Amino acid sequence: MNKKMTKLLSILSDCLPEDAELARESRIARIVQSKAYRDLQARDSYRKIFNEYLSQQKLEGYSPEKLQKLEEALPSLADFLQNLIYSLTNGICPTLKDSDRPDFFDRDALEDMADRLDEGNGKNYTNIDPADCMMVFDAGTVKSIKNRFTELPANCQDYGEALTALFGNQKYCIPESEIKSMEAAYDEEVAEMLEAAQAGKHRAFRHKMLRLLICLLFMLIPWFIGRLTGGMSVGMSIFATIGMLIVGIIVWWKG
Repeated sequence: MNKKMTKLLSILSDCLPEDAELARESRIARIVQSKAYRDLQARDSYRKIFNEYLSQQKLEGYSPEKLQKLEEALPSLADFLQNLIYSLTNGICPTLKDSDRPDFFDRDALEDMADRLDEGNGKNYTNIDPADCMMVFDAGTVKSIKNRFTELPANCQDYGEALTALFGNQKYCIPESEIKSMEAAYDEEVAEMLEAAQAGKHRAFRHKMLRLLICLLFMLIPWFIGRLTGGMSVGMSIFATIGMLIVGIIVWWKG
């Protein structure tokens, strides 16, 4: 339908406001001829959304009231989709929930979400194709690595590849900042464990040295008694020392 026919339908609709079917056809003609509609139709990344909401067949099934809302929302829809696709890899998409999904027939909702997306920044890891950008609102899309971080390789050099291997075909959009935070927390926890293990080794060494000192003291008791009292022969001192050595060994072994 060309612009002249669209203009004619618009004039006829204004002259016959009670004709709902004429109003519908006039509205559809204006939508199809609009720049916003043609821009959406031309973008491959919008193809799925266009076919789902904006194809000729879909338009013909909408009421005049819904078509009017769609006509008003079309320019805002393009801005929203552009910001959403960018935000998949560089914005707030990991924070989005199903309840945030805007109504494509509500211009205000689209503009509010486009502004919200435009304000966010920060790199994300995602396997969501731009053509499937609306999947980021789905509850089944993974948006946090907290519960599965330990399944990633230690000292990971390529989180993009690691996440692809971990999630396979399951869609995800995960902020890099969360991964870095989890990595820092994990490294700190490992460092604390190593420090505790090292401290444990030091305590065990000191304990062994203390037990060795006790063994030596036990062995020297007979000698001290013999020197102080003069009442022990050399044989008795040797026998007593051997006995104390045995006792010392038992003490050292049992801790």
